[in-house]
Amino acid sequence: MANWPTVSILPQPPSRGIQDVQEFNRLAFAFLGALPQFGESQNTLAEWMNGKAEEVNQNAQSGLNSKIKAKEWATSTDIVEDDLKGARGYALDSKNSEIASSINAQRAESAVAALPDGTIDDSIIAQNMAWSSQKINAELGNIGAILDNINGVAA
Repeated sequence: MANWPTVSILPQPPSRGIQDVQEFNRLAFAFLGALPQFGESQNTLAEWMNGKAEEVNQNAQSGLNSKIKAKEWATSTDIVEDDLKGARGYALDSKNSEIASSINAQRAESAVAALPDGTIDDSIIAQNMAWSSQKINAELGNIGAILDNINGVAA
């Protein structure tokens, strides 16, 4: 069974070369009698072909749309991949900063431990000396008490 409409075949048409009038008439009537069925089968075939042409057009458009979407997804994937590389890069930068900060803190602690006695002097204020954190807290505490006293707040 065919997947497309079949077209009826026309009988032999009459030709001018036929001398016998009765033979000519027989061929002519058979030919003319087959034309309506032939026309219908041609119309059916034309409708089927037009439908198939539309399907082909839709499939081509769908293929083109798929190609465009694939290209968009490829570009989108590249962007996401770039963002992931960026996020990974930021995470790595953060981790490296953490490591560098830890190393610098250890160096600072070692440097303070290596200072000669008297470098940090809590009894004086000088350009070349520093207070310890205890001295700073004590002084700030004293300032707080002075401010409380000025403002009339009981200690």
